[in-house]
Amino acid sequence: PQYKSIAVDSGESPSPDAQSEHAFVQLMRSGDIDDFYAGREEMIISGLAVCAVMDQDHYSWDQTIADVMFTDFLPIQQATFFVRGATAAFCPWNHRP
Repeated sequence: PQYKSIAVDSGESPSPDAQSEHAFVQLMRSGDIDDFYAGREEMIISGLAVCAVMDQDHYSWDQTIADVMFTDFLPIQQATFFVRGATAAFCPWNHRP
């Protein structure tokens, strides 16, 4: 997915700690979001990319959800869950409950 390249190319992505990564992955598994990704690392990279597009590209909440839907092929409910989880774990300043 495009998110993978965004996260890898941007040097300013947040650096999550192991605890944040673990919590994010467990949350995504609880919502069966992991079924949409090849593995744990791809999920984390996409989660970090959510923060990158919000922080660096100034995407709105809705733009970010739409981008996840398009680039990672998630239905709207799963994309919304993914963006909520990513912002809670990796960039809480962007999080919406």
